[in-house]
Amino acid sequence: QGEAALLHNTELRAQLTDREGEAQELEARLREAKQEADTLRGVREDLEASERRNAQIASSAKADVQAVFEENEALKSEVMDLRSRGDALKEQLAASVAQASGSPRGGPRPP
Repeated sequence: QGEAALLHNTELRAQLTDREGEAQELEARLREAKQEADTLRGVREDLEASERRNAQIASSAKADVQAVFEENEALKSEVMDLRSRGDALKEQLAASVAQASGSPRGGPRPP
């Protein structure tokens, strides 16, 4: 009976040693998993910060595009106004030339 108890005790010690080895392996895997989780958290935070920066850049770019569009529209209006004034000046010049030469609106000079 003592020999059976000794054998049983040896088996239990072997099982305990196996369990301790498994526990150490699981602890090592847990540490690795925690490190990976920390790394992934950092990556996620970096990604979120990058997305916020990109949104700010996009918003700023949209405002810049709108300002350029508005400036372009103002310049178009100025160009149209200058063309209109240029046409009026051409008509005035033609009328002045015609009046000075004695012919109506650029027509042939009278003899």
